[in-house]
Amino acid sequence: MDTLSSSPLSLKANKNTLALMGTIVFVALLLLFHTIRSNQGLSNTLVSGPSYLRNPPGHPAFSLLVLLAFQDATAKNEFLDLIQPLTNYVRDYEPDTIAYEVMQSDQDALQVILLERYADKEHAYLNIHKSSAAFLEFRPKLLELEKAGRVTISGNSYIDSDLGFVGRPPSLAKSGTL
Repeated sequence: MDTLSSSPLSLKANKNTLALMGTIVFVALLLLFHTIRSNQGLSNTLVSGPSYLRNPPGHPAFSLLVLLAFQDATAKNEFLDLIQPLTNYVRDYEPDTIAYEVMQSDQDALQVILLERYADKEHAYLNIHKSSAAFLEFRPKLLELEKAGRVTISGNSYIDSDLGFVGRPPSLAKSGTL
């Protein structure tokens, strides 16, 4: 028997990871409300059917759902302080980033999901976001929290399937009519 897999910290991390993974469906639905598009030819395109916006066919958006389970409120608050400058930078200087939002669980105060949605993987995510000074300053600090055992990080990446919709004009979402 692997003694590491039965340690209390490992069991708690596995429980937190499973709980966080269970929220992916909910978070995927939140993607629907983010519709900013890039200045790279992947601009908002009206698709047939109900009014909604998405990338043109053949140009799927790329998304990350990063799941974070903190050991205590101090670690979570430190993370929130660390990521604030990055969220501001992404909003102000990365037009190809469709959504970048920190979401706190309403069921577990120590769980957070970082929703990242990009116009594309190669340009917006790999070339722009991951090479930005703000990201390069933030990432080592997050890894320090992880190395110290103060946060467990997991998640997955996703490519749009062209099924469903992404966002609605606010007036239609409020009224429930299309």
